[in-house]
Amino acid sequence: MLKRLMYLNSTYEFATIKTLYAAILRDIEIGLKQWSDDFSSVENAILPKNSSKPKGATFVRRDRLDERPKSTKFGDDEKVWFCSPYQRNKCLHKGQHTVTVKGRLRWALHICASCWQKDSKKLEHPECSSACPYSQK
Repeated sequence: MLKRLMYLNSTYEFATIKTLYAAILRDIEIGLKQWSDDFSSVENAILPKNSSKPKGATFVRRDRLDERPKSTKFGDDEKVWFCSPYQRNKCLHKGQHTVTVKGRLRWALHICASCWQKDSKKLEHPECSSACPYSQK
């Protein structure tokens, strides 16, 4: 079962794999199935409803999310993407990290969205900060 989950992880988002594992574990806990049973019916019920990983998605180790790989491009353009949760002080990452935008993997920077959009300045404060000249005080 673990091998199957890891295989599916190469195609589906990890959140989908967690949902699948939870459903399998539930069936086992209530006595409907055993670990040695076939779980294709559970897979068929869950996997089609969830999105697969974007093509060309690259696995990035969690301890290296703050460092953008120099040899990897995450899109055809060099646009600057800002982290939306950072704008509200809700991001769990310490620095830049990957995000999926319209099915494509991008690097999101921890910069002020307002300052970037209005002045093209990459300032390291969230737009909710009092340091932002455009914040609603």
